[in-house]
Amino acid sequence: MCDIMLKGICGVTQKVTSSNAVQTLSDLLTYGDYSPIGLFITSETYPIRFAFRVDPSATSGHVLPKDKTLFLEDGFAARNFRFISDTAGEHGVLYITPIYNPGKYVAS
Repeated sequence: MCDIMLKGICGVTQKVTSSNAVQTLSDLLTYGDYSPIGLFITSETYPIRFAFRVDPSATSGHVLPKDKTLFLEDGFAARNFRFISDTAGEHGVLYITPIYNPGKYVAS
């Protein structure tokens, strides 16, 4: 059961793998013509560490555990999300779905 009420239109879910180097979603995801107003981020295999506007490290940042979902309700947060594998060599597979304003997304 999902306890999240969406205030937008879901875009295409994309798969991203974390690494030992800091990554940003703006370098990895394809958003189309409009920026998202939010993101669903689910960690499927290993935990990741994340932060906003600063780089996370092996000892700093928030942890998104395996099998948990983070919902960002803010386009600014989505653009400034940075992440890294929580443990070196254990690369987390993330499934990320952007959320768009109604009328700003056309399904292909």
